[in-house]
Amino acid sequence: MTKVIADYIAELEQNLVDLPEKDREDVVEFYREFLLDGDFVRRSTIEAELGTPKQLAINILADYSTKDDSFSTCQNRNS
Repeated sequence: MTKVIADYIAELEQNLVDLPEKDREDVVEFYREFLLDGDFVRRSTIEAELGTPKQLAINILADYSTKDDSFSTCQNRNS
């Protein structure tokens, strides 16, 4: 793994501390594999594709929150 990818992933992980550990590990692994498979070598290229680590984390947390809310809503309907 290049330093550029390692640094991006480290920053992403720091911005995802609010996710449960297992979910955070899954997300980080997904994006690590994505970046490695895409052969990204420049930070600017990564950010053009995914945004900054903070922007990506905000999107991930928003998606997670929406998914979690949908699950809670379904559970409440079934009660």
